[in-house]
Amino acid sequence: MAIIKCENCGGNVSDKAKACPHCGAVINQEATFSVQNNPQQVGPSTGGVSSRPKKKSPAPRIILTVFGSLLLLYLAIITFGYVKYKVISANPVHWGKILAAERGDKWEQYRLGWDYFDGTSSDILVYVPQNYTEAVKWFQKAADQGEVYAQYRLGLCYHNGYGVAQDYEEAVRLYRLAAEQGDDEAQTILGSCYYKGQGVAQDYEEAVRLSREAAEKGNLTAITNLGWFYQNGHGVPQDYEEAVRLYREAAEKGSLGALTSLGYCYQEGHGVPQDYKEAVRLYREAAEYGDPIGLNNLGYCYEKGYGVPQDYKEAVKWYRKAAEADNITGRPEYHLGTCYEYGHGVTQDIDEAVKWYSEAADCGDKDAKDALERLGY
Repeated sequence: MAIIKCENCGGNVSDKAKACPHCGAVINQEATFSVQNNPQQVGPSTGGVSSRPKKKSPAPRIILTVFGSLLLLYLAIITFGYVKYKVISANPVHWGKILAAERGDKWEQYRLGWDYFDGTSSDILVYVPQNYTEAVKWFQKAADQGEVYAQYRLGLCYHNGYGVAQDYEEAVRLYRLAAEQGDDEAQTILGSCYYKGQGVAQDYEEAVRLSREAAEKGNLTAITNLGWFYQNGHGVPQDYEEAVRLYREAAEKGSLGALTSLGYCYQEGHGVPQDYKEAVRLYREAAEYGDPIGLNNLGYCYEKGYGVPQDYKEAVKWYRKAAEADNITGRPEYHLGTCYEYGHGVTQDIDEAVKWYSEAADCGDKDAKDALERLGY
């Protein structure tokens, strides 16, 4: 038996049937045809009407094409950004910053320079490697247009040799441009340059004037520096009580430098009654924040027994932490040298002492240089 199609309704009918069971039409046996060997058209009944193959929707193919095109565009942008700007950015906002900087927007030039200087970006989906050379390039573009923050940051680059050859005079020139626009950070560091004689003739009075201007704007470093000037009588009459007042003001607002300086005043009895325990408390507070001077001074109190029981091992612990905290003064390294030379808190070891004295001497510590000379190095 074979299956045939009804000419009237198209339903499936046995070739032995006389009439179509679906529509009742008489079956013309001579006009029938078999679909038994055509598996693409054999299937369940659809109520007497043969099913037709459905056309595939073009939507998935279009979606894939669009997605592929966007992916290629994304990769092209990423590659372009890395090759031209040394950044990996998939953030349209960040690209807007770059394009604005290219068009000469001085604020965006400064912001882009800061991204490179700091090695971070406030924009998401952006990776900016630290690159001082690129930072200098963008800071320079913005500084040339009078952007005050760029002038200050570019000054820092010249001051420290970040991305350019170290040049104190150029740093001072840039700090002055920013200071004249009222930037308190620039006023503070320009005051430090006058105090140290870096890039300009040493002038304590000018250092005080600039620091006072910045201090009046609430700059904590400037307030602390003013305290130092009063403590030592540099550019102003020596006044321990005024120094303590300034240190306390800055310390209460969060300055770690002021905290350790105030601790030193209590240690030495400058402007306040001598109080080793209060000095230790202040040093410890600064040390808890990782302040290298606080760490060093706390170690010194343990070594000498000031405000705490004398404990050489505890002293060594704090000196070592101070040395690891990027202390540029060389004092913790010097103190570690003395501990190793005399066996205080550690096994006596002259070679180790020489190593620490050498590191301190490289930082310019005079006591360390004298110790090396005394030991024949």
